[in-house]
Amino acid sequence: MLSRLPLQRVAELPPPHAGIYPRGCLEVELLACRARLAAVYGPAAGPSLPAFWDAAAAWLQHRAAGPFIMLGDFNAGASHVDAENYRFKGGDRARR
Repeated sequence: MLSRLPLQRVAELPPPHAGIYPRGCLEVELLACRARLAAVYGPAAGPSLPAFWDAAAAWLQHRAAGPFIMLGDFNAGASHVDAENYRFKGGDRARR
C-alpha cells in the first residue's frame, strides 16, 4: 500500500478469512482520519472459496462501526458482466 498520509498496520488478530486463504490480507488505519483500509486477495476457485467469502462477510459486519474500505483483487464479480465470456466461481458469495 502506498499513501500520502501516514498508515499504521492494524495489530489485531488476522481476520478469519486470512487463515483460510492466507495469500493476502493487510489491514491498515489512516491515522489522520481514523479510517481503516483492508487490502484483500481472494481465491479464484477451489475448495477454500466458499469458506473464504463466508468468513469475510461475517468479519465485515464488525467493521461497519467506523469508516472502512475493503479493496483488492477479489477474483469475484458478476459473471459475463465484469468480465466478458467468463463465469466467476465466487460471485454469489462475494456479493454478500
